[in-house]
Amino acid sequence: MNVRDQAYKVWDLWHITSVLMEKHAEDTLAPLNISYPQFLVLYVLNRSGKAATATDLAKQLGRNPNALSMILDRMEKNGLVRKVRNLPDRRLVRVAMTKEGREMLTTTFEATQNMIEKMFAAFSDEELETLSNLITKLQKDTSQQMKRKMVAIAGK
Repeated sequence: MNVRDQAYKVWDLWHITSVLMEKHAEDTLAPLNISYPQFLVLYVLNRSGKAATATDLAKQLGRNPNALSMILDRMEKNGLVRKVRNLPDRRLVRVAMTKEGREMLTTTFEATQNMIEKMFAAFSDEELETLSNLITKLQKDTSQQMKRKMVAIAGK
């Protein structure tokens, strides 16, 4: 198999695996009454340690801002986040995690951690390190390609 065919095979496997992993996460979180995208919002807010704009969250999660807006509306209705107007610029709305959101994150984090540990149980420590290094390399290269593409678009 040539390099090009191998690359397409890897991309196909990556896509199928990503879909399976997301479905597995959805199934794991469903009994806790939270969706996977909602979990990711809480996870990102927790990781940053501060409120974020919906635009920033959408970028970090790779989601469409309109779709994320609907997710945030449901999360606010369920008491997991609250929207806070920025005092200097009242048009700017920041999303902050509530106490209920932090409690939900603690519960869901334990469930997802167990899911992840089971998912990677067949790998040795060395294999996980190799996989992590390869994914990191792919992420950096893809990120650089996207930056170059954005610069080229901006230059037109």
